[in-house]
Order: sequence, then structure tokens, then C-alpha cells
Amino acid sequence: YFRIGSAVAAASSFAARRYTAVVTATPHIAARFARIGARTLDINNYPLPNELVAVAKPDQQAAPRTRSRSVCYIGGISAIRGVREIIAALPAANATLLLAGPFENAGLVAELRAMPGWQNVQYKGVVSREGVRDILAEASIGLVLFHPMPNHIYALPNKMFEYMSASVPVMASNFAMWRDIIERSGAGRCANPEDPSDIARVLREMLDDPESLRRHALAGRHAVETEFNWISEERKLLDLYADLT
Repeated sequence: YFRIGSAVAAASSFAARRYTAVVTATPHIAARFARIGARTLDINNYPLPNELVAVAKPDQQAAPRTRSRSVCYIGGISAIRGVREIIAALPAANATLLLAGPFENAGLVAELRAMPGWQNVQYKGVVSREGVRDILAEASIGLVLFHPMPNHIYALPNKMFEYMSASVPVMASNFAMWRDIIERSGAGRCANPEDPSDIARVLREMLDDPESLRRHALAGRHAVETEFNWISEERKLLDLYADLT
């Protein structure tokens, strides 16, 4: 695997020096190509700002959002994305997990269903974008508790910003880059993704403080409106195309 990875990296670096520009998915990847002299631009996979905003029904126009003790995770469900630790933390946090997405394999499903915390899980299946919006409208916190794998610690997971766009406070892994985003924006809190007791502690503290949840929700939404949205990324990409023509 190391030899294959090294060969791919060498080939991509060789090609990048000959391209007019290289477009990457994260600043970390952009920095790698910039170090070898390539013209680089990172185009981040940020959400459309209003796609997942809850649509109020006519009889709900004046009703404020009620925060529950429901938290959510939406996406591919696998061990390295922290699902075991999340479910283990639920009873101590007195929280319900709204879970949606495909499982990694049948063995993981059986293992999770045997955990005591599974009684705190509402599995929604694989949902549409409308289903995602409905779950986000119900959840008080969105979880992004990936394990510290190399392809996670420098990633910018779209779900983090989708939670923020829907005014859902975020609880994320305590990677340096993720912590910087969460703390700078004020969108939520971080925890050790491999420690169920730390996850439970932070979840409990967040859910027990509705006023802080409200502040995190407003701050996350503001961050998406002003920075973490596809409109700004699209503009960067179109400017590059215009410069190259």
C-alpha cells in the first residue's frame, strides 16, 4: 500500500507541475501542490445556504423552535466514523440519536443493535434530501465524530457545514483544523471521538444548556451565510476559469 501510495503521489506531482492550474477539495491538498510550484485553488464542498433550512408549515410560522434531546448523524455509517462510541455515549447523555444512512456491513448492524445504547437510537434508513431536512429540523445537535484517520483529520466534511446551514449546533471531533472552525465560528463544541465518556459529557453539557444551543445555532448559520457556502466557492471557480481564458 505504501509503494502504491508513493507512486500515485509522485505521478500526480509530476503532472501537476505541467497543468495550468490544479483545483483541489481542501486547503491541505492545495498546500501540497503549492509546495511543488503548481498554481492551486481549493474549492471546498460547502452547502447551498438554504437547501436544508426547515420550511415552516402555515400553522408554525410564529412558533419558536423547541430543542429536544435528539441528536443526529446522517451519512455513511461505519466504525471509523465513530458510530460505536456515539451509541455507547447515548444513555449517559440521556440523548436520542436520529440515525440515517447506509451501514458499512451487516456485521456492524448486528453489533450495534446488541449494544445497550441502541434503545436510544431511531434509525431512519437511507433518506432523501427532504428526509435530511426533516431530521435536521428535529435534532438539537449534529454529530461529526470521525476517528483520527489521515483522510479525516485534514478533511472538511460536508455534513458539518450542512448542520450549520440548518441552524443545528455541531459536535465534532477534536482535530486541530475542525476545532479551529468550530471555535472560530462558535457553531458548537468538540470532543474526543474515541472516548464515549467524553462524548457523553459534552453532549450532556450542550443539551442541558438551551441558551448555549441557541447561540451555537445562530453562530453556525451566520458562518454559513458569510463564509462556508457554495456560492462563494462557485465564484472562486468561475474567477479561475475567466482568468484562464
